[in-house]
Formats: sequence, C-alpha cells, structure tokens
Amino acid sequence: MGIFRKLFQRDDAPPPDRATTAPLRPEFVAEPLPGEGRPHVQVGAAHALGRPPHQNRTNAHLVVQGGYDGNDMLPDCSILSLGDCPGESGSEQAAASAARSAVRSLTSAIYLQLLELEPIGDLPSLHAVMKNAFEDAGWAVKTDAEGKRAALTVLLLLGRHLIAGHIGNSRAYLWQRSKLKRLTEDHPVTNGEDTPSGSVYAGEQVSRVNLLGTDADLQVDITSHEVRTGDAVLLCSSGLWKALNDDVIAGAFQRFEDPHHCAEALIRAAQDAGGERELTALVAVIPSL
Repeated sequence: MGIFRKLFQRDDAPPPDRATTAPLRPEFVAEPLPGEGRPHVQVGAAHALGRPPHQNRTNAHLVVQGGYDGNDMLPDCSILSLGDCPGESGSEQAAASAARSAVRSLTSAIYLQLLELEPIGDLPSLHAVMKNAFEDAGWAVKTDAEGKRAALTVLLLLGRHLIAGHIGNSRAYLWQRSKLKRLTEDHPVTNGEDTPSGSVYAGEQVSRVNLLGTDADLQVDITSHEVRTGDAVLLCSSGLWKALNDDVIAGAFQRFEDPHHCAEALIRAAQDAGGERELTALVAVIPSL
C-alpha cells in the first residue's frame, strides 16, 4: 500500500480533515416515522450431515431473494433450489451444478425482466421459464460432473404465485390453512428400487431412473399453486422426509412461526428419529403482500 500512497500523493495536498461528527442523540429519533415497511418473504435454512457411514455430502441448496421496495411495488421474488444425488461417490458436484444453474436461469428470466422500465412483449410463461431452468441444469450436470446424476427441486415464489419444478426424490410441501399438502411426487433414483407409496411409480420395480445427467427422456414435474398470507413452504432432502412422517412435519409448522426455528426443529427431529443421510430443510413464510 505504501507505494500507492507515494504514487498518488501530492506535495501540495491540504492536510486531512480531522473534524469529527457527534453521534445522534436518542432524543433526535423519539417517535417512529408514519407508515410501516413492506413485509417480505422470510426464509430459514438448516442442514446437517447424516450418521456414519453416510457422512458424505450428497446435496446442495441455494436461496435467492428479491424483496422490492419503492414506488413501483414490484412483487417479491424468491427462489429455493435443492440439488440431491443418490449417494454416488463424487456426485455432490452434480447436485451443486444443478442447484446453481437452475437459480441462474430463473434469475436472468425473472429478476431482470421485473426491473425493465418498458414492458417486454411475448414473455414466456412461468411454466416455460421453469422448464428452461431444468434443461439448463441438465446440461450443467453433464458438463460439470460428467457421468454423475442429480435430483433437483426448485420453488419459485413470485407474489402470490408458487411454481414448483421437480425431478428425483427430494420433496416440497405447502402449509396452508393449518393443513400440510405435498407438492411433489417421488421419482425413481435407483435401478430396481421399490419406490415409496405416494409416488407415480409406487410399488414398482423400476428399470430406469429419473435424474439429471442421464441420457433417457426425463420427466420434469412442474405445478403451479396460489399462496396466501401466512402460508409456508418446505423444500427438503430425501434424508429428512424418510425420517419424518407428515404429522411431524405439520407439527413443526404449528409450533414455529419463524422459518429458521421451523427448519432447525425439523432437522433435530430427523436426527432424533435416526435419519442417516444428509438432512436439509428450507422453509419460506409468505407475509401480507
């Protein structure tokens, strides 16, 4: 740093201003200003590795939030992305690439368009935007983690709209009017796996898997839902939902309004229930918009 000071120092430079500014006294801010700040979507995340011998990292999560304040009152936009993998050695790179690529694709398609001064004609639907994000994620997995596979579940919250994209066996839930609703169905992730009940392949010994990074035609589930004030969503890894039943998950939403506390409670409950694989919980709460 000394050489830069010598290079840019002027011999005739005035002495530095050593004036100080007194701190604001409490009485200067005696009353709150009229009006209240606009509430935004709140997100909490919790994560823990599984028990031995399943302590290898198998999933990656990424959350991006845009809470808009200003004269235009643009709708909030939040993206929750969870990449998971079937426990293959080194496949954590596939999960990370899938999660990052999907968020990057959605961000460029949603956030930047919201900030345009003039409306853009012929905008794609949110379903099309989500489908493109999964296509981008598939190419990213093949490029960054050749030979590896990954599951991917993404939730896009845009104002009152919730778009869920899903492939694999992570899960997304909606907590609405004190009832828990599962938004995703489990896809086969292991050859010959007897898929759990509630899946479109329930009870079947499947011969193919449905994961990013495979050459087979993929089944990407994309669904849309309407959210209301006080609703909450959960995006969780397969390790968590395999350790907890729906009643336990619903109980966490009933007990904890704060999304961070709710996510942490779910992780602890899964650990207490003997959850072996990596545990991830992402919880988002919808405020009054």
